[in-house]
Amino acid sequence: MRRVRARSFFKTVFCCLIVLIFAVPVLYMFLNSFIKDGEFSLNSYYQLLLSRPFFLAKFWNSLILSGIIVAGQAVVSCMAGFAFAKYAFRGKHIIFFLLVVLMILPVQSMLVPNYIMFDRIEQLDTWWPLIVSGVFTPFGTFLMTQVFRAVPNEIIEASRIDGAGTVRILVSILTPAARVGFISLALLVFIDSWNMVEQPIAFLSDASKYPLSVFLAYFNRNNIALSFACGVLSLLPGLHLFLYYRNELTQGIEYVGTVKKR
Repeated sequence: MRRVRARSFFKTVFCCLIVLIFAVPVLYMFLNSFIKDGEFSLNSYYQLLLSRPFFLAKFWNSLILSGIIVAGQAVVSCMAGFAFAKYAFRGKHIIFFLLVVLMILPVQSMLVPNYIMFDRIEQLDTWWPLIVSGVFTPFGTFLMTQVFRAVPNEIIEASRIDGAGTVRILVSILTPAARVGFISLALLVFIDSWNMVEQPIAFLSDASKYPLSVFLAYFNRNNIALSFACGVLSLLPGLHLFLYYRNELTQGIEYVGTVKKR
């Protein structure tokens, strides 16, 4: 009993330390966003929300860009995951293995080939390189494949007997059945696209087109309180989604782990 209690105590202390390591910088940023010249002030938020509309423009641009990437990857991942999970075709396992290998590669390793490709089709300095490289990432296909594999084949066969087509099966049966995995995918993709830095710097030469994630690094370096306020506001979308869908995200990660063991 003493050993169990000691282990539980040390686990609790360790988890508290980890939480503090991640929480202290956020709390420091939040508190200092209200301080100007050593006094409490809301002037930073007033400037960002009312007197400096270009910050809100960057905020909404990033929100729209992230939404497009999430929607595109959801469609591509569901269709590809359905094919890998429920269809048999030549080279299926080899292609899926290559997909996993590509998922292991870091994003930076693909910047140069993508840059050359988009340069040849004259799409640099636009949002298209960010959207295409964000939509066609292998993680979403891998995740939805694992989730769709857990759906019994009998349900799909019964739906086909009732006259349902492939699109209807995917939209009306598989996607609702895999709701937890689908929400987890959307949340993770949104956070990744909201925080992307390397891709905009590589594909966009015009600094005015940078999303909020890159814009924060160049915005008001001399006004610390204003910079902290920008950081706090940029945390809100991801924090809101995480708090609202935290149970689905946890269940989705656990669910995929369970599926992989089967």
